[in-house]
Amino acid sequence: MVTGPEEFFKRDVVKLLIDRVAGSEKGADFFTESAPSSPKDIFDTLVDLRTPSFLSPLRVVYLRSCDKFIKDADSELARALTEGLPCGYLVLECSKLPARSSFVAEARKRESIIDCRRLWDTPPSWRRDLPYYETELHKWVVEHAGRLGVKFSLPLAGELVALTGNSPGVIDQELRKLRDRVGSDRRPTPEDIAALVPDRRRDSVFRVVDAALLGKTRTAFSGVRRLMQFGYRYGEQQVNDPATIATLTIGALAGRLRTLRRAAPFFRNNPDPNALVTAGLVPRPAAAVVAEELRRLDERAVERGVAILLETDRRLKGRFGKADPALLLESAVLRLSRLGR
Repeated sequence: MVTGPEEFFKRDVVKLLIDRVAGSEKGADFFTESAPSSPKDIFDTLVDLRTPSFLSPLRVVYLRSCDKFIKDADSELARALTEGLPCGYLVLECSKLPARSSFVAEARKRESIIDCRRLWDTPPSWRRDLPYYETELHKWVVEHAGRLGVKFSLPLAGELVALTGNSPGVIDQELRKLRDRVGSDRRPTPEDIAALVPDRRRDSVFRVVDAALLGKTRTAFSGVRRLMQFGYRYGEQQVNDPATIATLTIGALAGRLRTLRRAAPFFRNNPDPNALVTAGLVPRPAAAVVAEELRRLDERAVERGVAILLETDRRLKGRFGKADPALLLESAVLRLSRLGR
C-alpha cells in the first residue's frame, strides 16, 4: 500500500516491485493499472489475483485513488493481507489512510505501508543551524543521482534544486539529461547545471513581484500586461480570468512583503544573503533577491507596501468589485515599484 502526496515516489515503489518479481513468469498481462470506480472493482481484482491466468502466471495490479473504497473492502483486504494472493501482488494507492480500518492496522503491523510524502527541501525548523543543502530532498538527489550513474554532492544538489524546485519527477528528468550530456565519468559542475537545467522556478507572477519590489517599473508593468493577455500557468491549470490572476499576484506580493517585514530587523545587523538562509528566514533560492529588496526598502517602505496591497485587495473583492482587475493590479505594481525612492 502506498500513500501520501508524492506521485513520483509511488511510481518508484511500483517499479521496484516489478523489478523484483519480474522474470520468466512475466506475460502479456503481467502489469495492469486502473482506478476503481466502486468497492466491487477491488473485490474483482482480489478474485483475479486468486485465479491463475493463462497469459501470466504472476501479475502486479496497481489500483490508484482507492481512498473512498478501502473501508468498504476492509475485511476482504485484511483477509488478502493475512492469507496472501497466490497469483500476484496488489498495490493500493491513496492520498490519505482511512481511520479505523482493520486492514490498515494489519498493514502497519506487517510494514506493508509506504508513506510517499514530500521531502523537506529546507532544513527543518528545529535545525535552522544547518547549511541550506542539509535537507532530506538534497540527500535524496545525491542518492538518486548515484543510482543513475551521476556523481553528485550535497552543495551541487542545492544548485540543482534551486532551479528545478522540489518535484522529484522534474529532478529525475534533469539528472538523466545531465548524465546524457556530461557523462558519468566526471562530476557535473555548477556551470554545467546553470547551462543545461532551465530555471523552472521562474514564473511570471513572481517575476512581477520581484520587478515591482526591486523598483523595475517598466518590467513590472509589462509583466502584468502579459499576464492579463496570455494568462498564467498555476500548477497544472491555465488561469485566464483577470480577477483570479490579480488575486494570485496580490497573494504572492503579500507573501514577499511578509518575508521582508520578518527579515528586515535581522538584515539590518547581518547584511548578507547567506545569513538570511542560515537564520531560516529565507529559502536559499530567494536569498539573493530578498537581500536586494531589503537593501532598497526599509521597514517603513515595507509597511507602505502592505497598505497598498490591502487597499488593492479591498477594491478587488469588496463593494468596488466591479473595478477592472488589470487596472487595479497595474496601479498597485506601479506604486510598489516607486517605494524607497
